[in-house]
This record gives sequence, structure tokens and C-alpha cells, in this order.
Amino acid sequence: LYWIPVESLLQNIGISVLMRSMFKVICDFTGVLQFRHPNELGGMLWTVNTAVAHVVSITAAYVYIGNNETTPEFESFLKTA
Repeated sequence: LYWIPVESLLQNIGISVLMRSMFKVICDFTGVLQFRHPNELGGMLWTVNTAVAHVVSITAAYVYIGNNETTPEFESFLKTA
């Protein structure tokens, strides 16, 4: 499971799920390249996670522009990005 030695199987599973969830959240918000290791997130999950993060951020910017009045400088910045 994971490296923290505990006595019961239930504690092992709980700690393993907690640690994997923490790594997933950290990778969601930072994109740490070291988490591509197979024992952490793995290459495919890390790649999909990074692609989803890009799509969500671009979508959020377009929703923000569509729902609010923005300055021309901000709109021109988004068009060039």
C-alpha cells in the first residue's frame, strides 16, 4: 500500500487513500512533474490531469468574459494567450 507502517488493514487502506488523494490535489493545483512516477499518479493520469486543468482554465476565462464587462486590455490579453 504505502510507506507508513500501521497494524491493521483498514488503517493501511485509509492512509493509502489519504496520501493518494493528497498527491492528486497537489498535482491538480501545481502540476508537479515528479508525480508522473508510476507509484504516484502515473504518466497517463498526470497527462490527462494537466490537459483538463488547461481546458478548465480557458473555459473559466471565456465564461468570465461572457458574464462580466471587462477592460479592452484584458480581452486583448486573452486573445493573444
